[in-house]
Amino acid sequence: MIKEKLAIYYYKDNKLDLKMVIDDYYNYVKSIINNSTNISEEDCEEIISDVLYIIWKNCDKIDKHLSLSPYIAQITKNIVYKKYHNNQRDLKTDSLENSEFEIFDKFNLESLIEEKEINEIVLNNIESMNKLDAEIFRKYYFEDQSIKQISKDLNITKTNVKVKLHRTRKKVKELLEKGGF
Repeated sequence: MIKEKLAIYYYKDNKLDLKMVIDDYYNYVKSIINNSTNISEEDCEEIISDVLYIIWKNCDKIDKHLSLSPYIAQITKNIVYKKYHNNQRDLKTDSLENSEFEIFDKFNLESLIEEKEINEIVLNNIESMNKLDAEIFRKYYFEDQSIKQISKDLNITKTNVKVKLHRTRKKVKELLEKGGF
């Protein structure tokens, strides 16, 4: 997992230093893609390129006083969804130039605060759960590890990992509903 840095860290002379962004976030983006879908290495690299292009294109819209992680994660998830979950496998750079990826407007301070509150509730309640379930949940959702990797690390089947994640998500959903979310 990468250390959180404010977006301003990636600006030099008021211009986004894309090389620094790539160095710090390449593996982060790749893990989001690999956890979202099962695709070839070529397709993964194409999505990473699309993500970086959108960041570069929208660099003037980034709130420099917030972390880049949520922006990058949302851009990545949007592209993966558009390309692979809608069976639109031929997303080209031209369509990226013409499309309005205004995800930065979606990430206002209020939604970030709400997300932080939800994360705190989840983290506090994970500690009261079964130790193995909590570890699997943390590895999958907070450390962006794949089911395959978790299965290997904990020496349990992938099916068992999926079942435990499903049950833990159900518990977390109930906790959040009780908390008014």
